Amino acid sequence: MELIKPGLKIPFTRYRKIALIISTVVNLAVLILLFTKGPNLGVDFAGGTMVHLKFQQKVTIPDVRQAFEKMGLGGSVIQDFGQPGANEYLVRLDKTSVEIGVLGEQIRKVLNEQFGPDKFEVRRIESVGPKIGEDLRQRGALSVLVATIMMGAYIWFRFDLRFGLGAVIALAHDVLVAVGALMLANYEFDLTIIAALLTIVGFSVNDTVGYC
Repeated sequence: MELIKPGLKIPFTRYRKIALIISTVVNLAVLILLFTKGPNLGVDFAGGTMVHLKFQQKVTIPDVRQAFEKMGLGGSVIQDFGQPGANEYLVRLDKTSVEIGVLGEQIRKVLNEQFGPDKFEVRRIESVGPKIGEDLRQRGALSVLVATIMMGAYIWFRFDLRFGLGAVIALAHDVLVAVGALMLANYEFDLTIIAALLTIVGFSVNDTVGYC
């Protein structure tokens, strides 16, 4: 299947002003969202406890929430995980003083009472303290910022100052657009998302160097 016919010419530079306006508006909108609403931080950055559950039969989020309310651990956020119909859920709990081993036994006990034995699987339990979460959040943001600046510095020394500045602007644009899309989709920002943003920086600078 041929989507672009041979010999097709598109005058991209003719629409550069329109593209600049659109890019600026999008970037400003993302920055406003970052400083007002803020990203949906996962356990890695916000702290707390995350439980990954897999059920053998179809269950609903209210069913899972009802089971966790019996434990009296405070507020919980429950969301689908994996493919539709996979019956997998992520449960995020507030930070508790209960050790992970004891917490795992409590979870298995209430789920046994709610759904029956051998009807579920606790795949993983992760706990992150608020201090560690704050530190990871700062380091994650700093890693993306430093990577962007260093990529621009490399292009500056390798080619020219204007190319370096252009590369930094282009990288910042690509990262902000990706962050905005993730925020609109209500994705949780965790270490995996930071790795994805760093990958975007790498691919973006590769295209920039190819253009230079």
